[in-house]
Amino acid sequence: MQKAHDIFEAKLSWKGVKKLEEAQQKFNTLLETEQWAYNPITKYYKKEEQVIEYSFSQLPSPNSTLQFQIGNVYYPVKKFEVVKVLLQQMILCNDIENLEIHDIDLKEIEKEFSDFLHEQSLGYNKGEWHTLKQ
Repeated sequence: MQKAHDIFEAKLSWKGVKKLEEAQQKFNTLLETEQWAYNPITKYYKKEEQVIEYSFSQLPSPNSTLQFQIGNVYYPVKKFEVVKVLLQQMILCNDIENLEIHDIDLKEIEKEFSDFLHEQSLGYNKGEWHTLKQ
């Protein structure tokens, strides 16, 4: 069995959005705008061999918070730059009110992720949630 590494989980919420379906649609639109292609068979978005798992869950909160995975056991994140560009767009997006991310067993891209967090004036704590926007 292959061990998962170089994967992220992220959570985001949209300003004024209360329904999960609307939050999903806004997320889909954001990914498509950033040229991530959706594959309905595998149920994930893909760009330059990087993947975002399409399975969403609604977390217990007053708004519709989406939790998603960047990378998976078959497609670990190898080009952090592709993910970094997406995260920067999410940080800049006025409609996103909260964005958090944590790593799952980083190996190849740990330094790049740590450097990105330092660019955001955040420290890196392995495996902990990091708030990129609130």
